[in-house]
Amino acid sequence: MTTKPPNTKVCESFEACEWKIVKSGKCNCAGRKQRTVKCFDRMLNTESNRCSESTRPNKTMPCQKPPRCWNVYRNCKDAQRYKHREDREYMMNLHGIKTSIYCHNMTTKSPVEYLTLPKGPKENYSYYIRLRAADANQCQNSSRDWEDESISYGATHYSKIRINVNTLQVYMNDYEFTKSSGTKQPFGTGGDCYSNTARCPKGEFSINLEDTAFRIRSRTAWETAGVKSVIQFLIPLKEPYQKVRARCGGYCGSCFVSRNTNLYLEPKPAHEMRNP
Repeated sequence: MTTKPPNTKVCESFEACEWKIVKSGKCNCAGRKQRTVKCFDRMLNTESNRCSESTRPNKTMPCQKPPRCWNVYRNCKDAQRYKHREDREYMMNLHGIKTSIYCHNMTTKSPVEYLTLPKGPKENYSYYIRLRAADANQCQNSSRDWEDESISYGATHYSKIRINVNTLQVYMNDYEFTKSSGTKQPFGTGGDCYSNTARCPKGEFSINLEDTAFRIRSRTAWETAGVKSVIQFLIPLKEPYQKVRARCGGYCGSCFVSRNTNLYLEPKPAHEMRNP
């Protein structure tokens, strides 16, 4: 019968042994988390008892408290009154719901609030396309289609959107947390100069508020402007009012949130909240 080798082995020297963190717990409301620390012989990859106690890592370490532990504020200036000066997410009570809001410029006298978009830039973008059809009176892709550098084209992807925490209006021209190529494009807009047919728009926008506590106000509308401008909804704005995506264009043409409605958010109904 083969004898089972021991779980530990005495190292030849202290230098061959080192402490390793083998498990790290969750952060508690005191802002600390527990860690399991063990000594290993790094040459033989076995546990040991020869590590120097003077180099043992602490069993606890500081960490950021989970959202459930945070104080609840009304806005970023309210958080400043409690000596907070760090740009990060803060728990706030907005229109009767508790939700996480990102505070920016917290070291200044004018901090601003942003809603982080969990679905990220891939689902929140605005495109104005510079492509033109080889035959503007046709609606078909062609190898002879060409790019018009004179067009103020651009693509902007959003990871956060600035909001007014009192009214929940979205600042569509804020680009602080965006990545762009070409000209920066406002949130919820799109356009192109592709075709004179009003049938094949190439510009596009997408808004996706899933996994936030908000939805788009149901009566929000979009307008078009320009020559033969058109909007085609790929995902129409309907219940639960958290997503909308459309293609827009013309010769040249664009689409944007109607001036009659502007872009406002509203809290999701209580029964739709994942964590009421």
